[in-house]
Amino acid sequence: FRRDVFPGIVFQETEVDGDRKARFFYTAWPMIIGNLFSYEYFMRFMSCKGLKEAKKASLLAGIFLLIAALPVALLGAVANACYQNVAADEVFGMILKNELPPTIRILLMAAVLMAILTSADSMLTSVSGMISRDLYAGLILKNKPVTEVRNFRFIIKVSIVVVAAVAAICALHFTQILQITFFFSPLTSGVMFAPMIIGLFWKKASRKGAVLSVITGAMAALLHITGIVTLFDRVAGPALVGSVALIVFSLLFPD
Repeated sequence: FRRDVFPGIVFQETEVDGDRKARFFYTAWPMIIGNLFSYEYFMRFMSCKGLKEAKKASLLAGIFLLIAALPVALLGAVANACYQNVAADEVFGMILKNELPPTIRILLMAAVLMAILTSADSMLTSVSGMISRDLYAGLILKNKPVTEVRNFRFIIKVSIVVVAAVAAICALHFTQILQITFFFSPLTSGVMFAPMIIGLFWKKASRKGAVLSVITGAMAALLHITGIVTLFDRVAGPALVGSVALIVFSLLFPD
């Protein structure tokens, strides 16, 4: 904003200038980094014939998703600069309320809700598969074939119900959709960076190293979210902790 155009606005230059960098990273960083290993990336990896095809597909998917995320992240940064006195997770709602005509507002809200519902559906599918196939059959039953696991479909259904219930309970504590996205980004983007990026392309990454990396990164993310420990960045912090843990534990416990 310019003073000659908006003479009635009270400016707080020190607070705004000092907080601008943090607000930019708060808006752009989770979007850009998160798209490197979103559920589309994961599904491409899981649906390939073999490891060689999976690496190529994941690499290409990550590049395309990163490119697709840049305009959205930059759009959020521009909106954040225009609404400097509004919390970052409330900017989208302010634009809908103040800047758009009712018809466009309704269409945009419908498009956003549709995107969220389709994303939630795919994520529930991925989570149920991780719990039943990777955690239960893979870790607990030590890679027992899915066809030999008792009540496998029942475990999948219970996983979906439990995850959906937990998500619904968590949603009751938020008033903005973006609040949920940004609040849990340390536990998604931060924690999964090391096993899905480094673990896929580093040949020495081991199974135990990946599991311990997820546990270590999740602990760091939870400590930051709860305010017990303040990391230098809410997404990059757990990602760095998980990356170090993956390298150290993979070297200590090779496959």
